[in-house]
Amino acid sequence: MVLSDLFDSDFSSDLSARLCKQVIIGTTALNRLLADNTEFFSYPMYSSVKGTLLNYSIENCLYNSAFTPDASYTAYHRTVNKFNYSVLHLQTDHFIVTAAKTHKWNQLPTSSKYKLEYARANRDGDGQYCLDFVNGGVSTEPYYALLTYGYNPLSQSCDHVDLLIPDADFNSILYRKNLLKVDGNLNIVPSAAEVEDTIARLKPELEKQIVLLKAK
Repeated sequence: MVLSDLFDSDFSSDLSARLCKQVIIGTTALNRLLADNTEFFSYPMYSSVKGTLLNYSIENCLYNSAFTPDASYTAYHRTVNKFNYSVLHLQTDHFIVTAAKTHKWNQLPTSSKYKLEYARANRDGDGQYCLDFVNGGVSTEPYYALLTYGYNPLSQSCDHVDLLIPDADFNSILYRKNLLKVDGNLNIVPSAAEVEDTIARLKPELEKQIVLLKAK
């Protein structure tokens, strides 16, 4: 099957809306938590941690959503370098997905060794069949996709949420799906209960970060 067909099969409208919704829940919950600590985070030396907390909030939502009965993906953390840096991985039938914040929708995140290694699996992503020349037949190794999002601090919202397939050299985008415009996009709007549950999970981590920053 063609790589783009596998992508469309794995990332149905339902799953695309689900992933997008987790990004929006994570963003909304963090905005609420930051609003309760406006004075503290107004200092430039402390405001820089907002980006880290945003990534944590979104990944926390993506991870927890994978363990609900109707989830069609799995989630796990994997160490990707010798410094024990752990990255959230989402996995569907044919793809490994990692998440990253980008400035623009048509931009790949900063490259790294693990991203370059994963992207090599997309070597036949030019529309040809993905063949396994070692074992014969169609390749069964997972391909690589990215869940990217951008945050506008003025509107305090995501200005893009996308699924991307990078080329094998991690230089360009082979395929893109705009998750803010998936079919049935009303499903991406979080309920008040979903936001409150996320706030309850994130609050201890935010408080820990504030304590660490104050100790410096």
